[in-house]
Amino acid sequence: MSHAAHPRGVGTAHDEGPAGGRRRMVLYGVIAAALAGVAAYAWWPATSEPAVSRQIQKLVAKNDAPALVALAKTEAGPAAAEAVLALSTVGQRADVEPFVKDQRPEVRAGALDALARVGDRRNVAIINEVLANKTEDVAVRASAAKTLGELRSWNGLETLIEALADKDRYVRGCAHAAIERITTLRFDYKLDGTRADFAQTQAAVRKAMPVVKAGYEQYMRRLEKEKQQ
Repeated sequence: MSHAAHPRGVGTAHDEGPAGGRRRMVLYGVIAAALAGVAAYAWWPATSEPAVSRQIQKLVAKNDAPALVALAKTEAGPAAAEAVLALSTVGQRADVEPFVKDQRPEVRAGALDALARVGDRRNVAIINEVLANKTEDVAVRASAAKTLGELRSWNGLETLIEALADKDRYVRGCAHAAIERITTLRFDYKLDGTRADFAQTQAAVRKAMPVVKAGYEQYMRRLEKEKQQ
């Protein structure tokens, strides 16, 4: 098995097409807000409504997850996505997961992005379901693939392997990047290859999994122990 990195890397948001690009409202940024002498740091996208963004910053500073949940349910799509992503700083997985089923694609993508921070690498059934759903919005499915990678979820590997042959280039690229992050291996992969090319990489990943698994578990236990300190 060759572990050489393929030179083209992951697809970009432009690969989604104009509609997919517009739908992908969730773009990461760091916002530092000093409120009542307290510095609140959060990752979330800016919306077209500065007043809503300021309100979200205040709620984060107050650690008010219930209010953020309420805001996400009542605001328009972009603002709701911002509120959901803000939950990744003050909320828990249970606060975020219901929004993965939201009717608004940008909110679903925001929820998946938030799960990259508050999710559980062992409990990713809802994320796998999104990635495997061929009728789901492309940007949302790409978010699911990236979140599995950010979580380093071994339980998401099989879904990611299947996504290497996805019809959408952006989803394929995100799945490939996630697999390499989880396994820490580099796999030859032709992003614009044939189905035979995809199948070859899928077989290589599956062949490597039993060998990699023990080292993966040790590495993840060490990471989780460091986070708790």
